[in-house]
Amino acid sequence: MKNQFMKKMFWQLMGPSILAAIGLAIANIADSLVVGISTGSVGLATIAITAPIYMVNAVFYMGLGVGGSVEFARLTGEGKISEARKIFNMTMLVLFCIGVIFSFTGVFFTKQVLWVLGTTPGDGKLYQLSYQYARILLVCAPVFFINTPFCIFIRNDDNPKLSGIGFAIGNVVDVVLNFILVLGIKTGVAGSIWATVIGQMLSMLILSVHLISREKHIIKLALTVPDIKRIIKILNSGLATSSQYIMQFVFIMIVNHILYNRQGSTGVAVFDVVLNVSYVGLLFFYAAGDSLQPLASTFHGERNIDAQKMSFRMSLFYGLILGSILLMTIIIGAEQVCGIFGLESKEEIRLGAAAVRLYCAGGVFAGANIIAAAYYQSVEELKKAYLISFLRGLALLLYFTVICINLSTSGFFMLFPLTEAGCLIIFLLVRRMPFLQSSEQLPKDDRIYSMVLEKNENNMGQLIENIEAFCESFNATAKQNYYVTVTAEEICSAIIDNATAKEDDSISIFLTIIAEYNGDFRLCIRDNALAFNPFELEAGKVEEDDDSELGGLGIFIVKQKAKKFYYRRYLNFNTLNILV
Repeated sequence: MKNQFMKKMFWQLMGPSILAAIGLAIANIADSLVVGISTGSVGLATIAITAPIYMVNAVFYMGLGVGGSVEFARLTGEGKISEARKIFNMTMLVLFCIGVIFSFTGVFFTKQVLWVLGTTPGDGKLYQLSYQYARILLVCAPVFFINTPFCIFIRNDDNPKLSGIGFAIGNVVDVVLNFILVLGIKTGVAGSIWATVIGQMLSMLILSVHLISREKHIIKLALTVPDIKRIIKILNSGLATSSQYIMQFVFIMIVNHILYNRQGSTGVAVFDVVLNVSYVGLLFFYAAGDSLQPLASTFHGERNIDAQKMSFRMSLFYGLILGSILLMTIIIGAEQVCGIFGLESKEEIRLGAAAVRLYCAGGVFAGANIIAAAYYQSVEELKKAYLISFLRGLALLLYFTVICINLSTSGFFMLFPLTEAGCLIIFLLVRRMPFLQSSEQLPKDDRIYSMVLEKNENNMGQLIENIEAFCESFNATAKQNYYVTVTAEEICSAIIDNATAKEDDSISIFLTIIAEYNGDFRLCIRDNALAFNPFELEAGKVEEDDDSELGGLGIFIVKQKAKKFYYRRYLNFNTLNILV
């Protein structure tokens, strides 16, 4: 039964995450698709040349956005609401300031940026198109720096539907405006990037509804002075996965130079098609990783290691199934994919189709790496997340680039499956080595007890007996054993007696008790009833001959004896976290 709790929580996140990932994938390929149709291989080469700017932007807004949301989810899991709110506000403020710096760079230093990216005025039309695209992208940087992190925080603040819908709508508008501006009004590459900016702004407007919605949400705007040490910690956490964008920046620049010297704009255009296929082919893996992050971070904050691991297994299982189906579909239709992106001649389509198939051959390995990195980042095992990012984003990628550089243009793309498979193999071999282990002491599986209670099943006696045995096995004092047992009994009884079940459903309670190493016991209790907070029950008068449950009086005693207690309505479940 506890698997059903996890599945419902997972799919409440996975559905909107898939929607957002599809929207992002469509938006990512829209520029190349429309510009390729409009201007051919030179337009595709322009998108490839300017792609590193996105990579550098993403290092910061994904690093701080993901790192901040991991800290946000951990703090909410521990019941530290005011601290979680501060994390949101200081993160968004710092992101805005960095975005302004990038905007300043676009106003005054676009030429220098393009020189670094490998194109100069001597390249003619390629340089002209790249200048138009890069300048607008840099000047409008604050929009990107705010929207994506805002979306991630909202997903962690128990509003995954709005997060997914807002992000998807913004990206769909991006696609529609691409066709209108580039193909309809003939604005060229400038129209393509303006379509992206407008889509991001609309997405941000939709997401802002979260700030004025239900009281249960934690996120509220407030002026917060940034804590530099905290920001560095957040960025360090986020860089565990966003550092891949730095590596991609270096890699894209190197490959652009190699292919441009070997095949001219055709080689760069084929590479751009492969990059766009990666946005689509891996979308289910990224969606699974996005769904995993709030769950794993929350359970990590609760010290619920069993649920934490279960969330990883579910993300990996469903991500691999859905991702494999999509990758196989792309492999079958590789020629059609290349034609859609504007490759026209038989030679271009031949090279492109071979490259696409080679990339997809490593897609399953890439998906496993993506989900694993997301998990380790979410549970603050940053050394493992960094290792995965370093192997697949730089070390092995550059190594196999050097190895494959002497192969044919299509064979060159063998570097992708070799890199992803090699990364997974090496990580599995070394992941248990001491230097990769976290210094944080977390409870082992044998220090966790869990049980599911059904309202229609009279298993309260069995629960009490099991809890007493569990506490005794960790040398709990008689008083502590009593308080843990009473807490579990009173909370569960209050839910069964007072909570209202959803339509066509019965009340189920998933109880987990963790024996902390410092001698405390942490109780994590979830139920599937409508919103109900047992701590709001008022203690009433109890008659001398009343043998019924203590009700509000029992809850009052629990509140007096607990070291900490916290209630939250999260993913349509009532969630309680109590430290005894």
